[in-house]
Amino acid sequence: MPIHKSQEFIAKAVETAAVMSGKPTDGIWLEVLVTQTASAIAEWDISAWWRRSGWPDRVAHGLPKQDVGIDVVARSLSVRSRACT
Repeated sequence: MPIHKSQEFIAKAVETAAVMSGKPTDGIWLEVLVTQTASAIAEWDISAWWRRSGWPDRVAHGLPKQDVGIDVVARSLSVRSRACT
């Protein structure tokens, strides 16, 4: 994604977060927003990302189906998978 497109995409995500953060929600909107925005944020160094429920390695790492506080899992370009809450 070209830099100017990434900046526009991130700015729109920040606007969405500003609007949604004041609303009573379950927070799933934030999980979705993070996974949609992850590839545009170069500093995150991410090659792949999933909402925890869709992470293909969830079972291999022994995580149950129910939510255990992990919202998003990402695979870094330079490090193994990381869990983000």
